[in-house]
Amino acid sequence: MGPALLADWLVDGDLKSGSLVRLFEDHEVTATEFDTAAYALYPSRAYLPAKTRAVLDFLKAHL
Repeated sequence: MGPALLADWLVDGDLKSGSLVRLFEDHEVTATEFDTAAYALYPSRAYLPAKTRAVLDFLKAHL
C-alpha cells in the first residue's frame, strides 16, 4: 500500500517470502533518529472512540 518504517523482527518473514521489499537496503534507520519514535494508527478521525482519544492523550503527555 505504501512505504513504512517497520521493525526487522516484525517483517522478517514477509521480507523472506517476498511479500515485502526493502526500499533502501543501503541505509539503516532506527526510531531514535526521529523527533518522536511513536506513531498511532487508527481508521478515521470522523469517529474516534473516547477511550482511543484518552489513550492517545495519555501517550502524548507521557512520551
